[in-house]
Amino acid sequence: MRFRRAVAKALSARLIFVPSRAPESSLPSKSNPALASAVCVLVGATHLLIVIAGCSPRGGRASGAPQATPPEFVGNAACAECHPREHQAHKGTHHDLALRPASAAGLQGVAPRTGMIPRAGLRLVEDGEGLLVRREFPVRRDVRLHLAVGSGKYGMTFVSFLDDRHLMELRWSYFPPWNWWALTPGQEVRLRTDDPLGRVQDAEMSRRCMGCHTTALPEGRAVPEPSFFGVGCEACHGPGRAHIQAARIRQRDLRMEKLDRLPPSRLNGLCGRCHRSTAALDLTSPEASQTHRFQPHGLQRSACRTEGGQPLSCLGCHNPHTDAETDHRAYERICLACHAVPPAAAPGPRRPAASLCPVNPREGCIRCHMERRSAFPTAGIPATMVDHRIAIPAARR
Repeated sequence: MRFRRAVAKALSARLIFVPSRAPESSLPSKSNPALASAVCVLVGATHLLIVIAGCSPRGGRASGAPQATPPEFVGNAACAECHPREHQAHKGTHHDLALRPASAAGLQGVAPRTGMIPRAGLRLVEDGEGLLVRREFPVRRDVRLHLAVGSGKYGMTFVSFLDDRHLMELRWSYFPPWNWWALTPGQEVRLRTDDPLGRVQDAEMSRRCMGCHTTALPEGRAVPEPSFFGVGCEACHGPGRAHIQAARIRQRDLRMEKLDRLPPSRLNGLCGRCHRSTAALDLTSPEASQTHRFQPHGLQRSACRTEGGQPLSCLGCHNPHTDAETDHRAYERICLACHAVPPAAAPGPRRPAASLCPVNPREGCIRCHMERRSAFPTAGIPATMVDHRIAIPAARR
């Protein structure tokens, strides 16, 4: 409730940039749903790695009281009654923590230290309402930080809402594993329209950004309701109210598509709404080669195929309810189901015959065929990500 009251206060006062000694705005709020879609700035587990392109500054008047969340969305807790195992597994994952209040309490162990931000000329300050950045020169200016976008596995970008439709992403992002601040990916070159402290996004891009770090958004708004922070059940499965009602009366049609029955191309398209599929990229741009950052796109470009020419799917290797496994042997067991000596399973219509690796047909698949690449070449940190374009090393070069 405190978050929502503070948000309403911020939006009604229309204060985000606070001059010295003026009353400071608080956290914004507004309700939320409309399935998460598309792409956004850096941050998160791999959310963190989605870079926003162009933007245009917009002012915009804040509307009145926060809107109610569309009733077809029910939130994660409503799913727990029938799906306790999945609910518990998802809690605290990088998807679950993809969006949090910008405060030490909200960010817990990954909150940045207050004080000067190196090389930025800004000071990070914590007050009773959360975090803000302060610039002393040429005139003192405070900017309230409302939300942290990204789980902190790699990094997080702080955003400030100008109203309930437009946000500004801070020019400097924080990378908790290295306790390091660096320019937000995509903001290495300042645009003429940029604010000195960050990049103001138009209404469409603001919704796209928030849409990939929340379960749902209010119609036409970018400020999410706190109960829908993070990528929850309904972000992938769709609105849950009709499903719950159907299950309670034991209706045959449970009003929800079974994702484990979808073909790989559709599954990758679902993940690719935020992690980027080939269809979502301009194949003439440098982004098309970033198959470590845009994993569904990488799988679609891979030579590995199954089920009549379909690409491998994200769910073929990853449990969507938990964080990604970090032990390569878990993934190599999947590779060796087709590429082992002797084969772990006989070829069939769903498991085509596969070639054997002439170098090492028993282990080391990931190290050779899914090489690690720098996640943030301009940030000066050693973060790497696995290339999801599965290929013979020589062919990759």
